[in-house]
Amino acid sequence: MNTKTLLCIGAGPFQLKGIQTAKKMGLAVVATDGSAEAPGLRYADRAFVVDVKDIEQNLEIARSCSIDGVVTVASDVTVKTVAAIAEALQLPGIPVSVAERCTDKALMRQAFVAHGVPSPTSYPVLDFSTLLAVVDKIGLPVVVKPADSAGSRGVRKVTHEMELKEAYECAIGYSQKKKVVVEDFMEGIEVSVEAFVDRGTIRIIGLSDKKRTPPPYLLDIQVTFPSRYPSLVQQRIIAVAKHAITAVGITTGPVHMELMMTKDGPVPVELAARGPGFKVFTDILPMISGIDLIQATIKASLGLPPDLIPTKQLASSIKFFASPSSGRIHAITGVETARAMEGIYEMEIYVKPGDPVRTLTSGADRIGHIISMAENAEEAEARLAQAEQAVVIELG
Repeated sequence: MNTKTLLCIGAGPFQLKGIQTAKKMGLAVVATDGSAEAPGLRYADRAFVVDVKDIEQNLEIARSCSIDGVVTVASDVTVKTVAAIAEALQLPGIPVSVAERCTDKALMRQAFVAHGVPSPTSYPVLDFSTLLAVVDKIGLPVVVKPADSAGSRGVRKVTHEMELKEAYECAIGYSQKKKVVVEDFMEGIEVSVEAFVDRGTIRIIGLSDKKRTPPPYLLDIQVTFPSRYPSLVQQRIIAVAKHAITAVGITTGPVHMELMMTKDGPVPVELAARGPGFKVFTDILPMISGIDLIQATIKASLGLPPDLIPTKQLASSIKFFASPSSGRIHAITGVETARAMEGIYEMEIYVKPGDPVRTLTSGADRIGHIISMAENAEEAEARLAQAEQAVVIELG
């Protein structure tokens, strides 16, 4: 039997497990990444240093290597490239039009509204004068964000008119299309839904409760699985999530979605045609559910039925370290003590003494994370809190 060939778009640290899993499955792996230092390139049978957003070059590689499937792992910037290759070579995947809706927040909102999915008032804007007109129409507070970015980069709540210019310039700076979305600010608590679409059937993998930074920056600081909302509320969240997935047209592969629990019920913030990042997709969800989601993604890309039956019901919480103020790291202590505590799956600090740090404005400002495991959500959060207390980060 001929060995099937898989193309992995992206070979960075968060894509590494995808390449390693494909190799364990007996596949020949072709990998592309814009950095020659990307760790996944070393594990691929054939590696190419190519910008993951360069559709033509990646498609040329796909054709020359006679691939049987194409994937990415937890990466927004590669979604359109993967879709374009799958569409051009008639391989399993989402169409380019669907990828566009999943990576452009303005197009996503239009699809939600067209299909009756709950949505805040939202407008795309291409210049500051239009933004002012939109704000005059819908009123403050608003959220200003880039139409095509991820990781909460450039996202800001604006409560005063004097903040609009700075918010607009920050958002436009993170947008390749130079397009910004302005929408009503939704009061509420955020919840995430992780799903997998298997040949048109939407399967829910898990719901999580989230804690965010206070405005103006709206950034995740802790995520806990499973959600502790009552069953009836969870059913309502899932119904809205499925409605949103159907509205944008995703028919295969993983989906990561964030919703706001408002006074009127769950309202989608946005979704992505990929798994969640920061080891949620690669580590946490498989640990608590028993489902190998990377393997499922690879199988789906090859037209094979993925195994999505859960074998576990555990809990996990991930929390991100942040600096309380801007400055430089003087000392970090207690890390090994925290790592040795019961139920701590992983702990990483990304900075060292002498490194500059600042308060959270985007995911790039995080300085570390802890992941805990337990039988239930309460215990997972308690173990995480105990480990967090053991770590002391001093600024100079």
